[in-house]
Order: sequence, then structure tokens, then C-alpha cells
Amino acid sequence: MKNSGVEWLDQIPARWEVKRLWHLTPPDRRITYGIVLPGPNVGEGVPIVKGGDVALDRLRLEHLNRTSLEIESGYVRSRLRGGDLVFAIRGSIGEVAMVPDELEGANLTQDAARVAYTPAVHGPWPLDALKSAAVFAQLEAGALGATIRGINIRDLKRASLPVPPRREQETIATFLERETARTDKLIAKVREASDRLRELRTALISAAVTGKIDLRDETV
Repeated sequence: MKNSGVEWLDQIPARWEVKRLWHLTPPDRRITYGIVLPGPNVGEGVPIVKGGDVALDRLRLEHLNRTSLEIESGYVRSRLRGGDLVFAIRGSIGEVAMVPDELEGANLTQDAARVAYTPAVHGPWPLDALKSAAVFAQLEAGALGATIRGINIRDLKRASLPVPPRREQETIATFLERETARTDKLIAKVREASDRLRELRTALISAAVTGKIDLRDETV
């Protein structure tokens, strides 16, 4: 282990490095937000990702609004490619998701930022790193706005990440995919059991107050 030089991070494995997020991005595809004024939703326009769309169940072509070709043409710099990461910087700040291939050529609004990465980075690893509480704590500390909170794009670029060698990035991502899938299954089972208990509670109350349960021998 070695001292990371970052207070919140403390020690890291000696073979790891600490890098700013922008150091992991290609020079021609830096971290950026998107269209400032996308205008009304148009049926045959270019799909746009808002901050509220940054979620697994929302980041789909059929769920996205669209902007006109004329408006989008002024924001070539923020166009998306499959595998890019999108990060919510307004509203539900901190949500991050990977862009599916079907959204190749889509764009962003100013509520979301694109985070591309170099070939030296294994894509699922920065996705997990940006989801971590330690990284989010850096960004949340500087969140702005009383009504709609937001993260400054400069703070996102400068976020410090502990960066393992690529082989370890792949190992970490594979481990987390397996373990989080297992956890998600357990969460689903707990929710299902909770829903059944609520139904039982409702049915019990209904039966008791409508006389379906004989309580004459119950003691008060």
C-alpha cells in the first residue's frame, strides 16, 4: 500500500495511481455537457439525453425527447457514441449510465455530461468508480443551487479516482457485475415479500372491520 495523497482516499495499492477524471478521456472527446436550449420535442429529430434520463430503465431510444437537426448541428462536440458514459449534473445529480449502441449519434442537454475514455480504460470500471460513494462525495460537496442542485462541470473533470492497471479494472468490473446482480436479486425478493405482507395487512384489516373474522372470543 502507499499514501494516495488524497485525504478522503487515504491509502491505495502501491501499483495503483490517482488521476483526475479528465486524464482518462481522449483529447478530442473531453468531458462536456450538451445543448443549452434544445427547444420543443420534435418527432423525427435527434434524440437527447436529459439528466433525468440517466438511468438503466430510462436510457432507451423510445423514452427520449428529440431536438431539431438545426439545433443539434451546433453541438457536434457533445454527440454520443455507444459505450460512452453519461453523468447527471442537474436535478438527480450523480446518476451515471453507459450509452447503449442504439443511441449512437444522440446528444445531451445541459443537465447531463458525457464522459468518454481512452482505450487504456475498461469502460465498465469508470462506470462503477463514478457510482462509488467516495467519488460522489467530492462532487456533492461542491453541488450548487437551492432549488435544482447541480454539479459544476469543472469539478466533474477534476474528480480524483484511484486508477488500477487495466487488467485489474476488468477484474473489478467483472466482480462487481456478478455481486451486484446477486444483490439485486435479493432486493427483488425482499420487495416481493414486502408487497405480499402489505396485501396481507390490507386484507386482514378489511376482514376484521367487515365482520369476516369472528372476534367474539377475543379478549380486550
